[in-house]
Amino acid sequence: MTPQEITELMTAKGEIVPTSQLKTGDIIRNNGCLMEIGTINSRHAAYGTVYWTAAKVWHRATETIPQGWFDRAPDGSRTWQVQGNDRASWLRVKAA
Repeated sequence: MTPQEITELMTAKGEIVPTSQLKTGDIIRNNGCLMEIGTINSRHAAYGTVYWTAAKVWHRATETIPQGWFDRAPDGSRTWQVQGNDRASWLRVKAA
């Protein structure tokens, strides 16, 4: 992702979507980070279906999420676990 693309997506209005509407490749903005949704996993629980993925972190604008809380993918890129049921919502700034 180019610096120009990052700047545009960090200021894009986007749309609020529940967790079940996230798709692999979507770009979301959350807690000052720009992240790309990876392969989505799910399982049914008593309170509804739970979804989770390791999202690739493209940009971290603030210290809201401490550096040490990120994981690393095999290629060395930073990842963050995005998870929730449909009570959670996300700002999708670019659909896959």
